[in-house]
Amino acid sequence: MKVVIVTAIYGTIDVVKPVPRQYGLERLQYACVIFSNRTIPRSSGWQQVGLTDSEEEEYDEVQRSKPMTNPEVLKARYIKTNLLNIRSIKDKCVDFVIWIDGSIKVSSSYFVMWQLNMLQSKSVCFFKHNFLDTALEEVVHSLRSDDPYLTRRYQHEPLRQQLQYFYSCGFTDDFSAQTGHISSGIFGIRNNTEMINFCNQWWKQIVQFSIHDQLCLGFLIWQMDLQSYVEFIRLSITNSPYHQYISHVCHSEHGVSRTRTAPRIQSHPHPQPQFHHPQPQFHHPRVRVSVRANPQPRPRRVRNVSARVLLRMQRHRQRLWYLHRQRRRRIRRHKRFPRLL
Repeated sequence: MKVVIVTAIYGTIDVVKPVPRQYGLERLQYACVIFSNRTIPRSSGWQQVGLTDSEEEEYDEVQRSKPMTNPEVLKARYIKTNLLNIRSIKDKCVDFVIWIDGSIKVSSSYFVMWQLNMLQSKSVCFFKHNFLDTALEEVVHSLRSDDPYLTRRYQHEPLRQQLQYFYSCGFTDDFSAQTGHISSGIFGIRNNTEMINFCNQWWKQIVQFSIHDQLCLGFLIWQMDLQSYVEFIRLSITNSPYHQYISHVCHSEHGVSRTRTAPRIQSHPHPQPQFHHPQPQFHHPRVRVSVRANPQPRPRRVRNVSARVLLRMQRHRQRLWYLHRQRRRRIRRHKRFPRLL
């Protein structure tokens, strides 16, 4: 069984994240392949490959037809939607291909085994979107979001025209509401004829309309009648024991110099004052208790003493305990038989 993990990092939006060695399956042959415009060290666990001349020409032709689209994003979309057709992956004669976005970090050595267990008899496995249910909500969120990363990336893309094309073909939001809107940050796909045709139609949607790759997934599954080929993962794509979501470093192609996190949390501009509440102190006429404001465990003092000193300390403790016990007995006897005055 041959499995390939594929990712693509172009520009400065993401950093290369090392991938741990994978275990869990016998006779498992896997490789980690990365497409990037910078030099990737082999110590990170990734094997850097590139596109052939014919694939570069096909990409350049599509890029010239989309002058308003970021070329780095479009190139990553080309690799993502043509996983089963790219020569660097096709020559390995793989059985499964696992795609992860540049913002995903593999944190477990059983990531491949988990993906293969999710596939089982299916041909492709996807995550459901965390908070979007339909393609219409995806379009509204991409164009009217407060996040400039989304609005500046998709403001020149024909998302509304693409959604109208879905409705003209008979697609409805009821299908997405029943199956769930798909998130394409991570997915595993089987190398067979049905999935090769699916990837070809996926790339045609990007060439014809927008680079929003996960917008058309529900439509393609409905149009090609692939419901029985798809397995949905019942986990959050941003919170899983097998991978982590790492925020983007910056968005230089959009002119945004900030760190994007999910979800976005607005911090207070000034540090909030910290109030220390006084702890209650209990006083006893014979017991003196001292309570510190910030109690911390005191370091235990290590003594380097001889055996004779240890024996003396032990006898001293026994003597104190004997005196304490005698005192308690006298108190109890005095309570039972008070002295007559």
